[in-house]
Amino acid sequence: MSVDLTIKNGIVVSAAGAFRGGLSAENGVIVAMGADSILPAAETTVDAKGCVIFPGAIDPHVHLGVGGTADEAKLTADFRTEPRAAATGGITCFVTNHENATGPSYVTTTQTGTYDGRELTLLDKMKAIGEARSVIDFRFTALPQSRAHLDEIPRLVKEGVSSFKFYPSYDDEEAADFGIERLDWGFIYEGFERLAAARTPELAPIGMVHCEEPYICAMLKRRLRAEGRPAGLAAWAESRPAIAEAMQIFDVGMIAKDTGCRAYIVHTSSRDGTDTIAYLKKLGVDIVGETCTHYLVLTDQAQLERWAKVNPPIRGTEHQNRLWEALVDGTHEVVGSDDCGTYTRQEKLGKDFWDAIPGFSDMAASLTLLVSEGVNKNRLSWQQLARVIAENPARYYGMYPRKGTLQVGSDADVVIIDPTEDWTIAAEAFNYTTDFSIYEGMRVRGRPVTTVVRGLVVADHGEVVAPEGHGTYVASGVIKALEGALA
Repeated sequence: MSVDLTIKNGIVVSAAGAFRGGLSAENGVIVAMGADSILPAAETTVDAKGCVIFPGAIDPHVHLGVGGTADEAKLTADFRTEPRAAATGGITCFVTNHENATGPSYVTTTQTGTYDGRELTLLDKMKAIGEARSVIDFRFTALPQSRAHLDEIPRLVKEGVSSFKFYPSYDDEEAADFGIERLDWGFIYEGFERLAAARTPELAPIGMVHCEEPYICAMLKRRLRAEGRPAGLAAWAESRPAIAEAMQIFDVGMIAKDTGCRAYIVHTSSRDGTDTIAYLKKLGVDIVGETCTHYLVLTDQAQLERWAKVNPPIRGTEHQNRLWEALVDGTHEVVGSDDCGTYTRQEKLGKDFWDAIPGFSDMAASLTLLVSEGVNKNRLSWQQLARVIAENPARYYGMYPRKGTLQVGSDADVVIIDPTEDWTIAAEAFNYTTDFSIYEGMRVRGRPVTTVVRGLVVADHGEVVAPEGHGTYVASGVIKALEGALA
């Protein structure tokens, strides 16, 4: 028997455990796992050289198409460049939102557009754009902005879109800057009702919410600016306090409890927000906590000014320590990047600190940083890392066990990680569109060496080696079972 790919001579790690040996893949799927001696011969054999053979990382929180013109050309360009950067960092699949300041989100089946001479729904057009350009797999999160969008939820779930994001967190001016509408709690309640109605034993669509009480944040921003507070991450954190995050998390939790919808809190940044999620879990609320790499690695004392400005803000050490604890105790079950990697230095410099665009690139560095600052500093075990960056994202986005695990029958999405390589992060190492990294100059230990997507090596030692267009749209894995229920 000969197969397409065998990876051997490593330590195979998943959320379930670890063993010495490797795995084999045929037609993009894992067909054998075990000691090197039992693995079949292959057309391509990769020697892991004693490194960790790890499930491909899944980034559940990405924003392609933002920044610059925020139009179709920007989205199309991002689908070529950002997945390439991610592949070099061990990411094999990502979930992207699409906010468009000049038009509708593409995650819709009610509007159409032309692509390659064909008239398609905007959702199918976005799939086609991605499948023509991305080197890694992808899926989408929808952004309901109107009652018509809520009516569309059953159709989108049938199309494999099972994550829906709501923004009660921006006042009117900030919302307009992002090309979104500020939503009231009645709209979110109704949205959660619709998502709960689409729930089946196989799949729970998730209601994702960006939680920051906007009027407190707007008032504090005006006050600090008027006082002439020096620009910096500490000032930004003071203008968007932890209480603003915790307040809205509690409201979301109560709505989830009343409607039966699974709530998913994106980019939790604070101890207060984390403790609120823990409290809601104790009440029996079906709620998932997500945090992000930058909150785990940087604090508000970093001298990064506008470059690391983000919403919610990067906070102090006491918040950071609680976030690490929450990954171990299960309060936070997922780590994302909140990558807005298409902003350039010039875009960041276009306004003063208080009005500068929030967001930065993070996706390609995420796995490296979690290995360096998590596993190698004994904050996380390898199994815990596999759970929060692969298995749990796959489960909550309806892709498990196709994605998120190393087992026979799953997609051969694999990253080989050298846990001992010492190196210095630089933006050019990731081939980003953006020309800066908030981690520039940071010394880290641990590096993704080789990335495999569905049995094909897509990146090796920092170089993309697969053709663009290898990536494919990944629908929720139980779509056939849903067709009757949602007809």
